[in-house]
This record gives sequence, structure tokens and C-alpha cells, in this order.
Amino acid sequence: MNPALISRPSVFVDAFNAGVDAIESHPCSVCRIKTGPRDHFHGSDWGKCRLMAQYERLVGLKEPMTPQKRSFLRDGHLHEASIISALRAAGITMTDTAEAAPEEIHFTSTDTPVGRVTFKTIIHTDGVIHLDGNKRLLCECKSVKDYAWKAKFCKGIIPETYYGQCQAYVHFKQLDGALLFIKNRHTSEVMVPFFILPDPEFIEQKTMQLAAVTHALTTGSILPKPKDKTGKRDPECLYCLYQGQCWS
Repeated sequence: MNPALISRPSVFVDAFNAGVDAIESHPCSVCRIKTGPRDHFHGSDWGKCRLMAQYERLVGLKEPMTPQKRSFLRDGHLHEASIISALRAAGITMTDTAEAAPEEIHFTSTDTPVGRVTFKTIIHTDGVIHLDGNKRLLCECKSVKDYAWKAKFCKGIIPETYYGQCQAYVHFKQLDGALLFIKNRHTSEVMVPFFILPDPEFIEQKTMQLAAVTHALTTGSILPKPKDKTGKRDPECLYCLYQGQCWS
């Protein structure tokens, strides 16, 4: 091989890096340009432990971007477009997709023991599927590791983080339900989607929790640990970034 015949034009590297930056940008326009504490929740916060949701608001940007995390997240974002493209190729009508639809801001007000509390949620959906009879379903796409694929989703277990995010989007956009698509990050296999019906009781429960988080943030206090949490080894706490703050 003659080294003189091999070149590496930087224009392609620059274009690739620019594309990666676009893929990795935060879906929330506010968090994209502002780090630190935020004044709003995201749709994903509706599926989190209330303490995690509070620390997410307080800390904002959680951790630095490493080369390994950069590659991992890049793949995670790309799978959404691939699933949506496949659905469109099958003749399914899609709207409100991540690449085309703007984010939505929703305000929630509820009465609590400390008075009426109002908080803001910013959502950005992967897409909405339109079916016959004006039926609309959320299209939510997740890419998971092989361990989670086998240990949870193959057994029909949906983590509350995903369930809550789907419920929030269905609630705010007044949809008829959600289709949760799961892709194996290692094999590229896509599972038959989970069909999730609207759950008003869950929304009511989470509304009160996020109202409590909002009140705690305005008063400078930290909520107590939920009574159902058993310690650092609790499944929801095991890999939480804020485990140290809760269980120190």
C-alpha cells in the first residue's frame, strides 16, 4: 500500500463532528444553552422518583460528556429516526416528530396542603402515529442494553421512568394511548411495541409529587426519601447519579 495514495480530508471530519453536535444537542431549547438549575420539568421527570426529579432541577447538567458517553448517546438518538423512517415507509402517518415539531410548554396547577402550586413542563415527542378513526397514539422509542432487554422488556416489565414519560406525553397532548418501541442496542432487534393506555390516576399521583418538588425548591428544602425506598441497593437507586446525596 502506497501511503501517498491515502488522504484524510478534514472537511469530512468537520462535517461529521458538526453532525454529531447536532445529534447530541439537548432536546430542550432552554437546557441546550443554559446549564445549572432549571425552572421547569421535562416529560421524562414524570417517571422519576420525586427526589431524582428535584435533584435534576437543582443540578441541571448532570455529568461531563466523555468520548464513551458521546458514542453511546449518538447511537441512542439515531435509533429514533430509524424507527420513525421504517414506520413511514410502511405507510403509517406520523406527525410531531423530533426533527420537525417544536417543543411544547405546558403549565400544571393543582391544590396541595400548602396551597395552589403551578409548575412548567417542557416536552418534545419522538412522534405521533395517526390511525383510522382519528385515533392518535404517541410513538416513543427507546434503545436499551442487552441486559435490560432480557431482564425487563422480554418479561413484559416497563420501568416507571419510561411509563411515566409516556403517560405525561399522552396526558399533555390528549392522545388515545402510546406505543413504546424498544430496540436492542447490541443486536438492533426491535421488539413488538408495548401498547399503553392513558392512566389518569398515575397522572394525578405524579402531579402531586411534582407539585411537592416545586414547593420544596421554592422554600429551599429537600424532600424526604420516599418510604418505599429501602437503601442504596434499591433497584431505582442502584444506578442513580444522586445516590450519594440521598443515602450519605
